[in-house]
Amino acid sequence: MQTYTKTSDYEIMIVYFNNCIPLTSEAEEELKRKYPIPLEFVHWDPEWEEEIGNLYFFHEQTLKEFYPQYPIASEIQLNFYFSIRDLYYFFTESFIEKHFRKTFVKKGDYIVKKRTHFGRFHLENNQGQKTTIYLHDTFGLSKGFGKLLELLDIDHPSKNILQNKSKMEEEATENTLNFMKYAIDDVYTLSQVDNALIKKINGILKLINIPASEHYMSDWKQHVTKRLPTTVGALVSKILKQYLVHQICEADSYTNFLINVQRFEEMNKQLSLTHESLYRGRRLKRLPKHEVFSDLLIGGNMKSFLFTSPNNTGFLNGICHGGRAFNEQPEEYLAHNLLDIDMQSCYGSALLGFSYPIGLPEVHAFSLDDVKPSLETFLNTYEHELVPNLYTIVVSGKLSFPQNLLYSKIVNMKNAVNKLQTYLMKEPENEDEEISEITGDFTVLTYELVNTVITSDILEILRKICTLNEIAEIMNLEVQTAAFYPKSKKLEKDQFVKEIQENPGSYTYSKEGRTNFDDRTRAWCEVPLSGIIKPLLNERKRLKQEGAKHPEKAGLYKNKQLFVKLIINTIYGVMASGFFSVGNSIVANNITGKARGYVW
Repeated sequence: MQTYTKTSDYEIMIVYFNNCIPLTSEAEEELKRKYPIPLEFVHWDPEWEEEIGNLYFFHEQTLKEFYPQYPIASEIQLNFYFSIRDLYYFFTESFIEKHFRKTFVKKGDYIVKKRTHFGRFHLENNQGQKTTIYLHDTFGLSKGFGKLLELLDIDHPSKNILQNKSKMEEEATENTLNFMKYAIDDVYTLSQVDNALIKKINGILKLINIPASEHYMSDWKQHVTKRLPTTVGALVSKILKQYLVHQICEADSYTNFLINVQRFEEMNKQLSLTHESLYRGRRLKRLPKHEVFSDLLIGGNMKSFLFTSPNNTGFLNGICHGGRAFNEQPEEYLAHNLLDIDMQSCYGSALLGFSYPIGLPEVHAFSLDDVKPSLETFLNTYEHELVPNLYTIVVSGKLSFPQNLLYSKIVNMKNAVNKLQTYLMKEPENEDEEISEITGDFTVLTYELVNTVITSDILEILRKICTLNEIAEIMNLEVQTAAFYPKSKKLEKDQFVKEIQENPGSYTYSKEGRTNFDDRTRAWCEVPLSGIIKPLLNERKRLKQEGAKHPEKAGLYKNKQLFVKLIINTIYGVMASGFFSVGNSIVANNITGKARGYVW
């Protein structure tokens, strides 16, 4: 077992080994010379664990023995990669298990497992000295520790030193020195992840002109308070949000920018909907009453549609018809002239022409018993208000001709609404439940459309390729719901701010009628995504060119450009997700529609 202790004062690595590992004193000295930080070896007697009960306290005593000049750390960040067993070994399984919670708590100890583990707990020794342990799991950044190191340009010098990694016990006894190098490098490279990630993040922020004062600090204590992202989604969501806020609050000086940010936050709070304001008297007991479900940034978010439209079809606007490829007709295939289509920079190129809307969308929704308009009727009434890439229309109906362009989302409407109402009355078991409750089969139906999303690109394709009879049938489809940012409500940033301040509107919910009245302003402004996408595309192009110029460093430049590619592609991903504050299913469905149209 290797432990890496890092505080603001010192870094130490201590390696505990038992009788199974024949480590000589010469090998210990060679290993100590290999690393730039203090390295100590302790022969571990299994009986000690029974006497001490907690390896951490033994580790603490070891630190005192080797480094008496160092105080016991009051805060320690514990880095690991996915394996909860590491925590069991170090703190005992019973100790860790009792700290598991479903969600984080503001005060006290907790460990939460979502995609990664995170949390904190406190320890106190016999002398009354207290230490806070912060868990830092980096699994969410990449599936595979080796891939993570490559992505962050961290060299693992011993990654290929072992002959058979599937038989680690044999390697430990028969190839001891190399085994120890491999094991120690695993921990030492893990200790470099934070600073390497910070360097990458700050490089991206610099590319999109975010000032250095808002970059991440290398001091790990800053990560605890600022919460260094531990998943790619969380990382990109924060970057995109920073960009959007800077665009909407830009000023001639940083001081004035901060004043604008404060003003925007106040405006946003005035228009925001929390669980308490949405369903007064029906708040989930364990759900934070101030959690925001709708505001100027997330008005088009999946959760916003789910929570503001529980009794009508409006929640369908929150379902993203994802970009995955399916073989919908497995028995029909072409045995010759096969093509494997790969669109160069698909999401990046698509995003260049998109804008992110700041504001609330207009939603047209219906109860299950309402008479719904045809697509033609809807377009005759509202098409002059539709902005390309910023609207979705959900339609259903039968067709007399075969089609393979439009996807359907088969949802039992009545059950979906009932399940959503049930969800509102109880806390889900996990963060994905509210989405899984309303998701159904995503499929291509040949002679029928069910909850099909029509976007500006899809509508253009239909009008260009359909015959007169086919387009007539398309226009006769029934509109289930629609969401869009009205062209007449689009304002420049200064006018937008003034409108929000003077005419914010309000939201009310009637418990008796179980209906909502939302007359918050639909004024909005747009932030072109080209300002974040273009610098990233240019940087990726530059890195590819550098790799071509320097073949000896081709691998390094490839990893660098793949990190930039990951950021670009994940910008779409976070907009398609309801779990991030920049999620917008209207924009996400339009991006998917554009890509699907290209392929079709």
